[in-house]
Amino acid sequence: MGLTREPSRTVAAPRVAESPAAIECRLHGDPIPVGDSFLVLGAVTHVAVDERAMDERGPVAAALRPIARLGRDEWGELGRIRSIRRVPYRDAAPEADLP
Repeated sequence: MGLTREPSRTVAAPRVAESPAAIECRLHGDPIPVGDSFLVLGAVTHVAVDERAMDERGPVAAALRPIARLGRDEWGELGRIRSIRRVPYRDAAPEADLP
């Protein structure tokens, strides 16, 4: 495949050196049967992100170029990305003002 293996920090399996981000996990509980598949939950033990995919606020989605497995033989990529300022909870209207 032309990819380079790189040692992981907290798990035995190597990670892909060319990937801009890697999440290392350990199995959290037993796999949960769901239909004819299983739901597997992992406890994150380490996250590595290439500095070129970061800015002063953290990881930049467009630089990470993530893909998602949608099912069957279908995969998804990011489309248009919009930035919308998040209102901190402390700045939100008090509950008394809500209908």
